Amino acid sequence: MPTYSPNPYLTGGTAGTEVSSTYEGRHVTLLESLLTHPTHTDGLVDKGDPVICGDIVGVAMNSASAATDYIVIDTEGIWNLLTYAVAYDGTSDGAAVAIARGDQLYINTTTAVITKDSNVAINRPFGWALGAVAASPGYDVIAVKVHADVSNHRPQMGGGYIGGAIQIDVSAIGDLGRNDPAWIRGYVTSSSLIEADEELQGLFIRVNNSTAADVGAITGGQFKVIQDATNTSALLQALGAKVNCDLRGAGATWQGGLEVLVEGACTASANRFGIRFISRDTAGTLEALFALETASTFGCATDTLTAPSYALPVNVGGVLHYLQLYST
Repeated sequence: MPTYSPNPYLTGGTAGTEVSSTYEGRHVTLLESLLTHPTHTDGLVDKGDPVICGDIVGVAMNSASAATDYIVIDTEGIWNLLTYAVAYDGTSDGAAVAIARGDQLYINTTTAVITKDSNVAINRPFGWALGAVAASPGYDVIAVKVHADVSNHRPQMGGGYIGGAIQIDVSAIGDLGRNDPAWIRGYVTSSSLIEADEELQGLFIRVNNSTAADVGAITGGQFKVIQDATNTSALLQALGAKVNCDLRGAGATWQGGLEVLVEGACTASANRFGIRFISRDTAGTLEALFALETASTFGCATDTLTAPSYALPVNVGGVLHYLQLYST
């Protein structure tokens, strides 16, 4: 068993000498003031508390009588711990979702509460559930296999792990002409009915800024395509993004390629728009805001100052209106 000694990790030791407690370093000793743990009346950690210090997670093996005490932490093992049936849903509070045996559990970095909320901006991997917790009442004491899993949260680029976390060279996948390589390829299917007010999403990105600033920008996502080839032949297409909505079975009340939502009860923005088109460098031969495939839907019989060649339909509140287009 570990001994509750002062700080064993002193700076200036002899290089190459072993610094370990029991079980090949399974037990670590940390200053109480460095630990995040559940709240108690005295403000100090209690024996059996789940704790976190940076990316180190575990269970306290002794109680503190002062913030200057050193606490032995077991970073492995199976422990009975209070666990809450909450999962990540894009909000800070999460959603009530039952915990099943084998589910990965996470510890909150400010409250040390254990849930299945995988939002790595505020949680770190803690271990796995060996018991079940129903969504109602939503909490219970269950056996938890404690084990830190740093690799499970850094690639998600949450909580400050931003920039260069994932780099993939698709040219290493194989022949471009045969394998159709992609940086990320995902297939999302639904095993049950999609209920009202629910969405099945292939990709969800949320960028939340809480720091006041007079300059800079927030961007939910940026797609950039660069053609560096020096040969004289031209690509058939170079697109920053392509959207395809293909309904092969039942239809939908609304079907489209792109929906733009601009909202926020803030101070009125100097410029507010749905689409902003910026053209730089060499202009295209046919430079335009929109490029439409000609079809009877948009066609008109004549092209004069009073009769346009095309009319672009716009749905305004469920009624079609038309923008008239002239070739001259």
